[in-house]
Amino acid sequence: MTRGERHGFFEAMNLNNVAIHQGPAIVSLNKWLEQVGISTITGWRWRKAGWLKTVNICGRVYLTQEAISEFLNRAKAGEFAVKHKVPNKGNGQMARGCP
Repeated sequence: MTRGERHGFFEAMNLNNVAIHQGPAIVSLNKWLEQVGISTITGWRWRKAGWLKTVNICGRVYLTQEAISEFLNRAKAGEFAVKHKVPNKGNGQMARGCP
């Protein structure tokens, strides 16, 4: 992944507009996901993968500013980047399991 591709990724996620070390000490995970334009399902996957470190307060999930900063720094460094896999066209046969 090139530097330009990573830049486009952050533009698409609105991460350039997210302030680091500003705002409240904690923010609701759902509110932060909404601000950056990410679905709740993707947020759940990122939590499960350990990319987002959350805090559970009375059954509600929050992010600390420290956790947000850590995630953004790791993402900008390309730590989560993987090569995009383009499917092969194959040899004209239909998908497996189809006659």
